[in-house]
Order: sequence, then C-alpha cells, then structure tokens
Amino acid sequence: MQLQEIDKLKRALKVAGVSGVDVPSVSSSFASACPRTTQNALKGKNCRLTYVRRLELIKNTSAHFCRVMALNDFHGMLLIAQPSFTALAPGFGIRKVNLVAEDARIAAGSFTSLHKEPVRDLAVHPVRHDQLLSASQDKTVKLSNVSSSQVLQRYECENEECWSVCWNADRNDEFFVGTKRGRIHVFDTKSTESGPAKQLEFPVNERRPIIALSYVPKNGTYRAFPCGGLLVLTLGSLWFFEDEDNEENTFKAHKLPVDGVFWSMRFEAETRLVFVSTKPTPHSKHLVCELSRVNVQTEASSAPPEFRVTCNVLFTHHRGGSYAERSFLRGGIFTNPVESDDEDGGQKVLLCYDRGSGPNDHKTVIAAIDGVDKPVQEITTGKAVLDMTPYSVNGLHFLALLCEYELLIYKWIPTS
Repeated sequence: MQLQEIDKLKRALKVAGVSGVDVPSVSSSFASACPRTTQNALKGKNCRLTYVRRLELIKNTSAHFCRVMALNDFHGMLLIAQPSFTALAPGFGIRKVNLVAEDARIAAGSFTSLHKEPVRDLAVHPVRHDQLLSASQDKTVKLSNVSSSQVLQRYECENEECWSVCWNADRNDEFFVGTKRGRIHVFDTKSTESGPAKQLEFPVNERRPIIALSYVPKNGTYRAFPCGGLLVLTLGSLWFFEDEDNEENTFKAHKLPVDGVFWSMRFEAETRLVFVSTKPTPHSKHLVCELSRVNVQTEASSAPPEFRVTCNVLFTHHRGGSYAERSFLRGGIFTNPVESDDEDGGQKVLLCYDRGSGPNDHKTVIAAIDGVDKPVQEITTGKAVLDMTPYSVNGLHFLALLCEYELLIYKWIPTS
C-alpha cells in the first residue's frame, strides 16, 4: 500500500510539472531508447558525444569488477552490479547512481548487498518501477525494492548458476531466468513458492549457457512481426519462443538462422530490431537482424495458417575488436537522439560497441545502419567497456559506459 501511495504521488508531481513545477524527468533505455521530444535542442544539427564525468565505483585493485547495469528511468537512476567495497556489506549487489543531478554533481550512491556470488544480470520491472530482479552465480534470483533497498523474495534455480533474467512484458507477474546449463525457468511472482512454475523446453538438445534474454512485447500495428515472445541467446544459437496466446500460456520455440559464438544481444522496441555481437574469432562481428513471421502452410487456403518465425540479417559490422580477456562485452542499439529535417529521418538507428585488442587501447564505436562501414564517432576510453546504456534527462541525451571499476558519462552536444 505504501508503494502505491508513493507511485501515486510521483505521478501527481509529473502532472504538476506541466503547470510550472520543475520536475526532472529521465527516459530511455535499450528497450525504448532516446524518445524524441517536441523541444529537442539537437534537431537538425550535427552532434557528437562529449565527455561529462567519471565515477569511480570500486578500487582497481579489487579481485572482482563491475559487470552489468540497468536503467530505472522512472526513478532517474542507474543500477550497477558490482562487488562490495566495504566489510559492513560483504558480497555482491547493486550501486545506485542518481541521474537527475547536474552533470558535475552526478555521484555514485548507496550500495545494497544482495548475493554471495557475482551478479550476472539485472531487470527492472516494466510497470512496478521499484522492483528489480538480480540473477547471480550463487544460483538464486532475488526480487528487491530499489527505494527501500529491501529484498522482497528469493527464488531458487534448482542448483544452477543464473546467467540471465528478464520480465514478461505481456504478463507482468511472470519472469524468465536463463541458466549456465542451458535451461529457461519461468517464475510467477504471485506464487508463494521459491521454485520455478515451469520450464521452457528446446526442441533439440541445447545445453550451452543462456547468456541473454529479452522479451519482445506484442505489437499488432507491426504487421511483419506482431507476435510477442522471448528472445533467447545461448553461446552458439539464437532462438525465439513465441507466446502462443492461449489459456495454458505455452510457448513455441523457433531457431533463428544466425550462427556464431555469441557474446551479447539487445532488442530495440521501437524498430523491433535485434543486435547480436559475437566472440572475437579473431575479430568480433556485430549483426543487426529483423524478425519476421511467415505462413508456411502449403495446403488449401481454408486451412488455418502455420506460422514460422525467422529473421533477416540487415547489416553486419566486421570492424569489431580482438580483445578476449573479458567475456560477454555488451553492445547496444538505440534510436538516434538527434532529430533530422531530412525526409528519410537521417540515421535513425545507431549501434554502439567496444573495440580493442589489448587492455589499454579500447574505443567505443558509434555506428549507423546505413550501409557505410565508417563509424559516426569513436570515443577513446582506454579500457574495456562491459555494458552501455543511453538515457535522457529533461531533453538532454547521454550515454553511460560501464567499465570494470568505473562509470563514464558522455553527452550529445551540437557541433555547429
């Protein structure tokens, strides 16, 4: 009840902001990146990412390092998975970074210890914005409240390391967990049980670790691919588990025709594109795929349709790095925050990924899906970027880069 009252108050403050009260607003993520506002100061201008701030999260002498982060746009904060830096709160958990402060005052906030082993993935609830899922190598997933820093529920994954997690955007009480042994567990937060409610089965023997999960919400206005379901990335295959939209809540598995030894996956909700990165062999590749659903029914037209989900590779960047000392470096795909006056909308979608060959020669590459291999911009970081996310504050657009021990923040500014 208290959380509902807090959400109600926050919604009232946002409404008040329309009539003159200045309430900072944060938006964007890789699921709904950089929405375009009617008062975009970057419209029709040439822009570049410019360095804003560096935040030290842990000492670089630590035996462990930061791994992933998640954007909570409702509360205006980044949640970073990292090891503890104090004996008062041992283990592994999340660090909060307030994004609504002025550029020079952005600072790393409090740390909440959640797990005994490293956290592999985070997922913010799509509706109940205080709720966060954390998947850990300690074989548990924990549901916590980011406002109170309290653990609400602990879930067991049948003695398997938890490597990935995501919410079901169509049924908000359900979430998925991918394990090191290649299993997909489905949990129901309405249940009082700590174990999974069911398991999604592969149609073939698939026991490689599940390194990424992303839920694709239903979208009836997108004719080429209206269905919802779960994107599943293993070390060597890409799958889509289609929600069959029946009373039993069953899923149908489709293997997508993309091959490689994979490292990361992102889904961009506005364009419904999928961005996949591979392990360096010897150089990494970055592929942009478009999902589609086709009717393979060959009988009479009166027969019910039989759909198969597939994908087309729209673009491949071969300019990846050869750095392999850290695994599963996450790239990103997001809509361009710079509006264009061109009829074609300019470079609508941008890719973002790390490129390097050694520990000290890394660059973050910003590239467009326009058939041109030349990047839009390269940012010299000098260290590997493990995760990245764009966000917006009051019409200003930023990019956060997570390294092993620190967070780097860049801002889009006009150059002319």
